[in-house]
Amino acid sequence: MLRILALFLLVFVFQPAFAGDVFAGKEVYKQHCQDCHGATGRGELAMMPNFSRGEGIMKTDREMYRLILQGKGIMPGYEGVLPDEDVDNVIAYLKTFL
Repeated sequence: MLRILALFLLVFVFQPAFAGDVFAGKEVYKQHCQDCHGATGRGELAMMPNFSRGEGIMKTDREMYRLILQGKGIMPGYEGVLPDEDVDNVIAYLKTFL
C-alpha cells in the first residue's frame, strides 16, 4: 500500500519539469512570441512582462504550460496551434532569459 502511495505522489504530485529543447524553443519563440515579448524577452508592448527580470516565468513549468495554452489578457492561447513538444521547448527557452 505504501509503495502505491509513493508511486502516486511521484507521478501525480511531484512531477518533474517538462524536458524541452532550448534551441527548438528559440525558433518557436521567434515565430510566435517575439513580436510582443521582444527578442530579448524584455517586452515590446506596454504591460508585457520582462522575462529577464523573471516576470511571468517564475512559475512552475506546469503553470507556464497552462498559461501558454490558455492565454492571458491580450496574449492569445496556443491550444490547438502549438503541439505539446513546442510548448515544452518554448518553456525551456524562456528559462534562459533568467
